[in-house]
Amino acid sequence: MSLNIKLEAFEGPLDLLLHLIEKNKLDIYDIPIVEITDQYLECVREMAREDLDLASEFLVMAARLLMIKSKMLLPKPKEEGPDAEDMKEELTARLLELKMFKFIATELNECATEGRKRFFGYESIPSNILKYRPKPDLDKLLYGIDTNVLNRAYIDALRRAADRIDPVRSGFGVIEAENVDIPGTITGMKTAMKRGKSMGFKSLLPEGSGVLTEIVTFLVLLEMMRSGFVTALQETPSDEITIMVQKDVEMFGASGEFFQ
Repeated sequence: MSLNIKLEAFEGPLDLLLHLIEKNKLDIYDIPIVEITDQYLECVREMAREDLDLASEFLVMAARLLMIKSKMLLPKPKEEGPDAEDMKEELTARLLELKMFKFIATELNECATEGRKRFFGYESIPSNILKYRPKPDLDKLLYGIDTNVLNRAYIDALRRAADRIDPVRSGFGVIEAENVDIPGTITGMKTAMKRGKSMGFKSLLPEGSGVLTEIVTFLVLLEMMRSGFVTALQETPSDEITIMVQKDVEMFGASGEFFQ
C-alpha cells in the first residue's frame, strides 16, 4: 500500500495533474500532453527544492507523462504494446474518476455544514392528540359490499363460535376455597340460641354461607345434641330441622373439648 503524503495543496500526482488542467482551463478529454508535461515537471522540481523526501508517486507520474510525450513525438514502433493514445485514455479515465470523487466529497462536506446549522427539537405533541384517530366513514367501509352477504357471514361466524363451546365444561365455574371460622361459628350459634328456646336450623346459618359453613354448623349441632344442650326434631327428610334448647348453651365448649 502506497503512503499518501500531502505536499502543498495536493494529495497526490493525479491531484496535481487535475489542478494544472483546471487552472489552464484545458479539455480533460483532449489533454495537450506536451504542455501539461512541462508544467507538471516544473511543479515537481519546485516541490523537490522544498522537500527532499518527495513522494515516489510524483516521480512515477512524471516518468509516465514523459513516456506518453515521447511516444507522441517519436514514430510509432512496430512492436506490440500500448501506444500513446491508449496511455492517454487511461490517464484521462483516472483523472475523471478523481474529479468525480472530489465533487462527491465537496457535496458531502456542504451537507454536513448545512446540517450543523439546523436544530432539531424534540417531539412536543400532547399524548392525547397522538392517540386521536378519526372515526371511520362507514359508507366508505361498506362501499360495494352487500349487507345481506355481510349479515349471513356474521351469523355463520356466531354459529361456528357456538359450535366450539363445550356444553359440559362451559358451565363450570371457579372453585374458590371457603374459610370457616369454627370458634366464630360456635359463638354465633350460642347467640342465636339465647334469643329463643326453639328455632329452625337455617336461622343458625350466617347470611350468604357456603356448603362448608353449613356442614360445620351441622356438626356443632350434633355435638350439642350429644352433650345434651339441645334436642332436634324433623318430621320428614324434607322438613326444616327444629332445635329446642335444653340447658344453658353458654357452657358448651367451655372445657375446650370440641374440635381438639
